[in-house]
Amino acid sequence: MFNKRVVLIFIFTISLNSSTSFDDGVSLFNEKSYDEAYLIFNQLFEDGHKIKNLDNYLGKSAFETGRYYEALSTYERILIEIEGVNKSEENRVKLEIAKINLVLEEKESAKKLLLEVLESDPPLTVSQNIEAILAKLNKKKMEKSVFKGYLNIRFGYEENINSQPNEESIIEYLRGNSVKGKKVDSLFLEETATLFFGYNISEKFAVQTNILGYNQNFSEDSDFDITYLAFQITPLYRPFETYRFEVPISLDTIYYGNEHLLNSYSGGVMISKIFDTQFFQNLLMSVFTNYKRKLYEDEYKDLNSDIFEYGLGFNLRRRDHSFSFKYSSELESAEHEQTLRKNLTDKTINNIKTKYLVYFGNLNFSLLYSLRNVVYDDYEAEKIIGFSDGARTDRLHTFKTEFGYEMVEGLSLLFGYSRVINNSNHLPVSYTNNRVDLGVNYRW
Repeated sequence: MFNKRVVLIFIFTISLNSSTSFDDGVSLFNEKSYDEAYLIFNQLFEDGHKIKNLDNYLGKSAFETGRYYEALSTYERILIEIEGVNKSEENRVKLEIAKINLVLEEKESAKKLLLEVLESDPPLTVSQNIEAILAKLNKKKMEKSVFKGYLNIRFGYEENINSQPNEESIIEYLRGNSVKGKKVDSLFLEETATLFFGYNISEKFAVQTNILGYNQNFSEDSDFDITYLAFQITPLYRPFETYRFEVPISLDTIYYGNEHLLNSYSGGVMISKIFDTQFFQNLLMSVFTNYKRKLYEDEYKDLNSDIFEYGLGFNLRRRDHSFSFKYSSELESAEHEQTLRKNLTDKTINNIKTKYLVYFGNLNFSLLYSLRNVVYDDYEAEKIIGFSDGARTDRLHTFKTEFGYEMVEGLSLLFGYSRVINNSNHLPVSYTNNRVDLGVNYRW
């Protein structure tokens, strides 16, 4: 009997303390001390206390302190519990979720919830407020022009900047000796800058331009320095709010080892569709096709080629997680008879790129994997010593991980590591490359 009384007193004390803490949180919330209130409500939630209106106040305080995704998660949890039970409370929670979506610029998700509430015949005042918000959203004029910029500077170390074995290694291989290929390692400085300008001619027509500059300098051997410049202009047509039709046209030029290597010109078509569901926000699916002409300089002119590319991709986001996937296939054909006789240019290139990105407040973490598989149409792999091993096939795997920390709005500190594995049945050795870098990234 004594033990039962002790247990009951203990349970009553815990319940009394949690209720007191909750009341303190409500008082702080009413006094607009939202940060202190949030800490109390969040602690009660993590401790597993079942208190009426706890989730409601947790969602409110999370919203008021700028924790929008946490507020969204809280209200979605409430909605699951009450959906189909209490229509009035269900509508109230849907309106809270719509408010959060508007802050996160998820206009379509907000409109969908507002329409659901409106269709349930809510009180007149609520209906009028919803209709006013919808009218404002529908009539809101898009910005006539948009200008954005991106600057990335990295300093790092690359253990193997040459992609093929040198002549000495090949001679050793022909002598029957094992070789690994001589590595050239180096520190490097890398800069990337992008300027974007978009102009909306009307609600359905727009023009976008991108200017990209990339430069990488190696301290050990400048013969591997590379500079890449690109200009792209894209007329864009939006027949409906969730569809886009684009015609990207671009000019690229590359300098390698401080010498002009090539120019390329391309044009294509891309069609995209945006899906917005309860589970995913802004699921973007695209199909595209593209034609590119590569024109090499000086002694490399016999490598001039034409490339026809097609592919598809998608990008999906769920709160602070995002995942993207892209597949493309390129058919490259030689222009000059000399190259055709050598069978060096005609090839099929298949590319796969995937990326996962997650945010933890000011921190973010990403994983990237890409595969580039090149099959030469008629060129047999000879493995240097003369025997045939079928069509030459080169395969490039890239694995990359990166951590980012946003120090102030728009300015982030980055740390990355990547590994490249390049296999070919045409070469006696495999090429691997490990790279680490530290940099800063600024967006405006």
